[in-house]
Amino acid sequence: MCLLIRAFRAHYSKGDYQKGLKLYQQIIDSGHRNISAYWGMSVCYWTLGDNEAAITAAKKALEIKSDYFKALQLLAKIYSEQEQDDLTYEYVSRALSNIPRWPADDEDDLPWISWATDFKKEYESKYPDKAQLLTRRIHSDAPESGA
Repeated sequence: MCLLIRAFRAHYSKGDYQKGLKLYQQIIDSGHRNISAYWGMSVCYWTLGDNEAAITAAKKALEIKSDYFKALQLLAKIYSEQEQDDLTYEYVSRALSNIPRWPADDEDDLPWISWATDFKKEYESKYPDKAQLLTRRIHSDAPESGA
C-alpha cells in the first residue's frame, strides 16, 4: 500500500490527477479504508473540478477519523467556493478545533488558518443566532471521547 501512496504522490506532483485517482481507487478496492486514500482522492477530484466527488471522498475520510484536519479544511474550501456560508462555517469551525500541533506541514495551512479565523469571526458577527445554533449542532454531533 505504501508503494501505491508514493506512486500517487509522484503522479499528483506531475499534475496527473486521473492516474492518482486510479491508484487510490486500487487501495479502496482492495478493501482498505485508508484515510490517506480518501483524502488524496478528494484533493484530486477537487483539483479536477468535481466538487461533489471531492465532498463525498472527504466525508469518507471523516467517517474514519471525524477530526481529520485536512478533510475538514478541504470541505470548508469547497463550500466557501460554492458560497455556502453555513456549511463553510461548520467545517471552518470543526477544522479550527482540530488544528494539528504543527499546522505548517503544508505551506497553505497558516494562511488558510488565518482566513478561516477571519471568516468565522465575520460569520459570527453577521449571524450570531445562526452561528450559535450551528455551534451547538457541531458539538452535539461530535463523537464522545473515551467511548
